[in-house]
Amino acid sequence: MFLCERWFIAADSYLIKAFPKGNIYELSGHRFGRIKFAVYTRPYNFLPRPAKYATQTAPNTVGGSNTAVKPRGPETIVFPQIASADNPGYILGSFHRVVHGEYQKYLKDFFTFRRKVFSHGYAEEFVLQSVSKVKYLQELSNCQLCEHRCGVNRLEGEVGVCRMTLPMIASATLHPAPPQSYTIFMAGCNFKCLNCQNWSISQYPDNGMAVRGMEDPEDLAKESIYHLRSHIGQLMRADRIFFSGGEPTIHLPYIEKIVDEARKIQPSLKVNFDTNGFMTEESLNRVLELTTSITFDIKAYDDEVHRALAGAQVSPVLRNAAFVGKNAKDKLWEYRILVIPNMNEGDVRPLSNFIASIDPSLRVCFLAFRPNFVLEQHPGATGALMQRCVDIAESEGLTNVSWSGRVGLRGSIFPTAAKLSRSYHNVEARHLATYALKAGCGTHPRDCKTCKTNQRCSIKRYTPRIST
Repeated sequence: MFLCERWFIAADSYLIKAFPKGNIYELSGHRFGRIKFAVYTRPYNFLPRPAKYATQTAPNTVGGSNTAVKPRGPETIVFPQIASADNPGYILGSFHRVVHGEYQKYLKDFFTFRRKVFSHGYAEEFVLQSVSKVKYLQELSNCQLCEHRCGVNRLEGEVGVCRMTLPMIASATLHPAPPQSYTIFMAGCNFKCLNCQNWSISQYPDNGMAVRGMEDPEDLAKESIYHLRSHIGQLMRADRIFFSGGEPTIHLPYIEKIVDEARKIQPSLKVNFDTNGFMTEESLNRVLELTTSITFDIKAYDDEVHRALAGAQVSPVLRNAAFVGKNAKDKLWEYRILVIPNMNEGDVRPLSNFIASIDPSLRVCFLAFRPNFVLEQHPGATGALMQRCVDIAESEGLTNVSWSGRVGLRGSIFPTAAKLSRSYHNVEARHLATYALKAGCGTHPRDCKTCKTNQRCSIKRYTPRIST
């Protein structure tokens, strides 16, 4: 089967669906603006590809221009398209022929398809059917990777709290932040953090942002090794693959396969796993077996604050943080604690005491909050606040503490919603929940697993007007 996974348009976003009709794939789509051409990428190279569909380039047929389009590698096909305000368009080419009547016939179905895309990502039913027998993905048929333990069959299009079906790559790049690496950002997350700086990745697919898609693990492994060995990679001293997101835990079987393929090429390859810690004990053991280093984010210590901020209970995170500190100290790169003014300041001391009780020498880095996502108008952390956090941590016995981040960004604090006092006893939790309430979250205390609207979550669809 010839699969349609993602499309690109020169000017504006464009979604399209393939309808297999024998050897011809009829297409339907909807124009959001001026369209010059559509580019099709087939990431599933473990599936058969008809030889007749050779890689081609095509001229831009809008406005009479003949601008050539450079294909994205050997699996790219470019379809020339004519579009105007009154004419949705024709797809031209010897391998795809759609007359206007056929196009109109499928146009109505497209709107249903578009809603499905924004709800379930670009992995359509025919894609899911094609990967349902891929051996390393079978545990996604009863997903129990994180502590939400949704038990959904992601291979049949069912979705849980994270709203993901197939594993999706958001982007990948050499990254200078310690540890220097080739970083693979995974799309989707099991948290809905109000402060998320990677919201365009973590809240996929509901926010409709574009991602690279699911790619063959062997190809991605080769890509990673290539960049690590490149001149720039060597100058950067990048020495590992770094899985981030979003939350990589929800795609653990896929990540394991990538690492397995990469270590066939370079057995000594280092791997870093960046996590929010909300994984099952079984998943944590697999992560520890897989990785060289772990960067472990802890959002809060108080359960109400953690629920208001991330939408999930804190106990699994603290359990896993303690396990890593006690049993895998050599793999812990650092605990990372984001400090949000007037939101989780009160958790700095108990978190510091908690970590010190595990091992005072464990590395802790406080990160300065900067306005983002739902907290886009909230003031950023100050340098004085960050230094105070370090002083508090050291007073609790920690010996390896630092802070980093941009400070001094201005903002304003919303008045706390009075009606939330029944749901949260903690004052800082009420402050956080006020922002969630303004963004449309109506379930308090926040609990994304039991929330009746977790499949049409206003937080996951939220788009900030300000980005820092």
